Amino acid sequence: MGINSLVSGLASSRRERWASRENARRHRRYETALATWEADDAELTAMIATVGDDRTISPSVLPPLDLRRGEDVLWTSTGVSLVQLPGSVPLPEPAHRAFALPATRPKPRTPSAAVADHGNVFVTTRRVVFRGGRLNREFAYPKLVGLAHDTTSTCTYLNVNNRKKTSGLSLDPGQVAYFRFYLTLALADWAGERDGFVAHLARLRADHQRFRSTVPAAAYPADAPGSLDLVARLYFGSPGRPPALRAAQGAGMIAVTGLLGLLILAFVVSLLAPAEPVAAPLTPSRSPPTSASPGNTGPSAAAPAATPSRPASQSPTRSLRAQRSPVADPIRAAAKETKGSADSTKRGPRASRHGIKDQCEDRTVNPSGERQGSCSHNGGNRRPVYGGR
Repeated sequence: MGINSLVSGLASSRRERWASRENARRHRRYETALATWEADDAELTAMIATVGDDRTISPSVLPPLDLRRGEDVLWTSTGVSLVQLPGSVPLPEPAHRAFALPATRPKPRTPSAAVADHGNVFVTTRRVVFRGGRLNREFAYPKLVGLAHDTTSTCTYLNVNNRKKTSGLSLDPGQVAYFRFYLTLALADWAGERDGFVAHLARLRADHQRFRSTVPAAAYPADAPGSLDLVARLYFGSPGRPPALRAAQGAGMIAVTGLLGLLILAFVVSLLAPAEPVAAPLTPSRSPPTSASPGNTGPSAAAPAATPSRPASQSPTRSLRAQRSPVADPIRAAAKETKGSADSTKRGPRASRHGIKDQCEDRTVNPSGERQGSCSHNGGNRRPVYGGR
């Protein structure tokens, strides 16, 4: 009962946290959408008011510009870049019916075309004029055959029939909406379609009113997705994403899951597989020499017996010593016997019982068995003699 209560409490806490995060996310999305909608509505309202007003800019507050008779300036701006394309690009014909709010808010990205100069731009009732530090450009409305507002940058491209290459004007992001609106207004006024442009703006505002953001519904803990829903979101993303992106994400996640499963399986198999036994090689070795019997006069001639070698962990030096044989090394065997003979001279009177005698300096043999003073009358002891013959 205690475990069930703990699991139920954890699940309830998870659902409550999800509801809190979901409500905060919905509120942020609503606030962002409402702010955008209100800005668009205010901008459309201001445009409609501007179209109904014939107000122009006084030449006294303008930079030096040679205006023609009956020509007025509607809008001007500084910090404009003149871009030049390598050739002529087909552009749609100018028309106020193509004007829309998304075209007035492009992404603040610089155009890909090369910038030829920087200067000021003037939108008048007859033309668009660019005055730069090195270059001047004029786009008269009667000669304007193509116009396009790039929605991926802040550039507007223009084609005139007296120039072979397409030119463009790139403005500061904060001035793009004003430039494109006043240019459309000037073209509509020059073509005698000012009233049609006013009606087009009124339709845009009416459509815009229908898309006002509404307050989102609240999320409750009971609406929290279950475990399967969380797995589906992890693999395929949220349901609101495009189907192609969800399918691509799902394929990638499934491939990654399969690869991880294979790696884990290979690791577990390597842990559970029994280790192969390593057999220690058996090398024959001979037993050390045995002690000499009383009837022998030389080293033992008994045949050595073969024994298994020591384990592989034994020192190589000790293994090498175990493989050596006194028969294969007669000098070492003779040295061992001489040492044993020298040790046997210290055993006292009982050594003669094993057949050990003394040879004196005059080469006579004393059978006293290495007694002290046994060769005192023959010039002293020379060496021990084994076997007595």
